[in-house]
Amino acid sequence: MLITVFYVLNGLLVLSTFLTVFIRTSEKRFSLSLIQILYALPLLAGNIYTSHITWRTGQHGPSSSLR
Repeated sequence: MLITVFYVLNGLLVLSTFLTVFIRTSEKRFSLSLIQILYALPLLAGNIYTSHITWRTGQHGPSSSLR
């Protein structure tokens, strides 16, 4: 469930990069990219943490329920 939330947030982050096409000034583009980086760093840390917890518990996806 938590991994799904991270997938959705990552998708929203990727979609937000299309906003840079409509921004004309370089200052606003820089500000938007800075906000995207500050948004992506905790998201990356959450992804790493979630994958680490998933790896340690042995739940590696749908095939793990077949064991």
